[in-house]
Amino acid sequence: MPPLNILLTGATGALGPQLAAELSASPQVGRVDVLVRSTGGVGARERFEAWVATVGALRAADGSIPADVSRLRLVVGDVGQDALGLNARDADALVRETDVIVHAAADTRFRGPPDDQWNVNVDGTRRLLDWAATCRRLRRLIHVSTVCVAGSSTGRVPEAPFEPPGFVNRYERTKWECERLALSCGLPVRVARVSIVMGSHANGVVHRPGALHHAFRWFGRGLIPIVPATPQTTLDLIPTETAARFLARAATKDSPAKTIWHVAAGDRAIPLGEVMDLVWEQFGAHQRAGSRRSRRGERPRIVDAEAFEQWRRAAAAGDPVVGHLADSLDSFFPGLLCPRVFETRHAEALWGGPLPLPDWRQTLERVIRFICLHPGT
Repeated sequence: MPPLNILLTGATGALGPQLAAELSASPQVGRVDVLVRSTGGVGARERFEAWVATVGALRAADGSIPADVSRLRLVVGDVGQDALGLNARDADALVRETDVIVHAAADTRFRGPPDDQWNVNVDGTRRLLDWAATCRRLRRLIHVSTVCVAGSSTGRVPEAPFEPPGFVNRYERTKWECERLALSCGLPVRVARVSIVMGSHANGVVHRPGALHHAFRWFGRGLIPIVPATPQTTLDLIPTETAARFLARAATKDSPAKTIWHVAAGDRAIPLGEVMDLVWEQFGAHQRAGSRRSRRGERPRIVDAEAFEQWRRAAAAGDPVVGHLADSLDSFFPGLLCPRVFETRHAEALWGGPLPLPDWRQTLERVIRFICLHPGT
């Protein structure tokens, strides 16, 4: 079978560099066309070249095969534009040559502008699917989703379409809408719901920080001393390498159409209290090592929703900064009151057993070290 030509969207996101490293190192892949747009005054080519330098420094997660950046090709485009904003030459080549699409582009900000988020996540997925329907030899389309589509669900969450009782933030709603579009489009779609990605197990690198990393920083400094949750609440955390390796396998291995995978820890999710304890201890250790004299607040503890709301009102009245931080976490905290476990049977069937999850403490220690050494992250 000839090598696969893959179109990758969302390559500059949190998973993009490691995923590109995995794909470019695979003997089953011939070329990876990377969709990149200009943004913030930086041209697509300049962004691509800086990104390629990052990818080139990575190795496949098993450490044995370096990324082959010669397989990566820039395609200037934007899921926010009709026909993906492709020029005629690239559009013609991609329609003729694309075997697999990995659609990872998304606005992942929990508090992003509603119109922007809908345009990128929902309308962007619709544009991508419309364009994919013209690809002459498309074998599979991997839609990269998120376990956040569970919204306010509790209990065991199946690897299947479902409608949650509600959503904690707009991001969750838009990604749920994306799944509906993808699964009903008639193309050979598979959906990978990726869990919360901590960062690299190898070195702690976080390519793009999310709500989790900001929360860690605030917890570690004692600015948010209490967390609304239940005694059963866990955090489903995975390293970047696990997510990227799974997506690369999904892109290169046959599987039934419309399969949904939870790329997640599942039954191996971590009790929230254990995560909070490690975050507190590690930030304290780095603060002492750096001879920082700033005083930390209380060690964070778990409380119910009512106690958290009482603290929040008092904090907002006494310290506007802390009140603002609490407001920022509104898009994240309510989900902690909804304990659930993500089923992983389908994901394990594709992988051939339990997903590879290194010791979460080692991963998180390295991630916190990276956060502390790169405060602008």
